[in-house]
Amino acid sequence: MAEHEHPFGHEPSAIATRRVLATGGVLALTVIGVVIVLHFALRDVVMPYHAQVAIRPAPIPPPPRLQASPGEDLARFRATGRQSGYIRQQPPTRTGLGGPNPQLADRDDL
Repeated sequence: MAEHEHPFGHEPSAIATRRVLATGGVLALTVIGVVIVLHFALRDVVMPYHAQVAIRPAPIPPPPRLQASPGEDLARFRATGRQSGYIRQQPPTRTGLGGPNPQLADRDDL
């Protein structure tokens, strides 16, 4: 019985080499075309107005705005809350399941 020799590698008819190369070429040309179009679009359309946008003053945001002195506001809030009875008078305990928590020992806000 005659033995058939199997060459190493792939069978030449199993891969459409021209189709693979054509697809890669079209993809490469598409990427290059998009890069060129974006370059000119950004250079000619966006960049001339960038300086005008950069020097324009920022609009004032709508309320609520950031607090000028949040510490004083918090103290005032706590004082009115304690007077009205909405905030408990006793500070919370500083112990947990494992005993006192040294990280919470010096905090005033608890």
